[in-house]
Amino acid sequence: FPFMRSKSRYEFSVIFDTSHLSGQEETLTFLVTAQSGNLERTESLHDNTLTLSVPLMHEVDSSINGEVFPTSFFYGDSVEASNFVQLENHECLFQSLNFTLQVYNAGPSTLPGAFLDISFPNRLSATGAEIFHVQQMMVGQDKGSCSFHRNRSPCVVPQENENIFHTIFAFFTKSGRKVLDCERPGRSCLIIRCNLSSLAKAESCDISIYTLLNTEILKKDSSSVIQFVTRARVQVDPDLRVVEVPNGR
Repeated sequence: FPFMRSKSRYEFSVIFDTSHLSGQEETLTFLVTAQSGNLERTESLHDNTLTLSVPLMHEVDSSINGEVFPTSFFYGDSVEASNFVQLENHECLFQSLNFTLQVYNAGPSTLPGAFLDISFPNRLSATGAEIFHVQQMMVGQDKGSCSFHRNRSPCVVPQENENIFHTIFAFFTKSGRKVLDCERPGRSCLIIRCNLSSLAKAESCDISIYTLLNTEILKKDSSSVIQFVTRARVQVDPDLRVVEVPNGR
């Protein structure tokens, strides 16, 4: 400024282009210094320098997809026992179900961390036995860890309370489809929560879940078709200054 009167003030603004930021930065620091063309007393120089810090938000576009194998299976006394898995010292016949999920970060910034919640409908009724038994979980590239409530009694065979005539009648009258979905009220579910570490732009993380399903419980149900709806949701951690891209995936 060419000239400033005593106790006068100037206001100005500067616009910076942030399009070339890598997305790795945590904070932008600006050092502003005011220097007079005239001599200024040393004791008055303490307020001539100002440091401005701007915490950056990580703008990301996270998504999740997955698949299960097999996608369907048959169960019941008419199916060969060799088609199922039998654990040592357990009489139950289990169907193996393997889930593979992938969390992807499309950017533009690095995703510093996220939560992944996976829900499995785990009972046919509110008071029924647990259906799923998780054998193993793996998060690829050591990109996180998962926790869940382990089924301590994986092999439960429902007790027969009906007489033989009722059982025969139920066998021939099996009909209809039952949908087990954790979003429905009152549904008991197995919840798996994973804490995922950072994902760079265009980087993905694979989560593998190996489970066994107790078919002995399914045999006692009156439905001819039972559909399991497994849901997974990835959420960013707002405490890490992360926001999702509007209208993203």
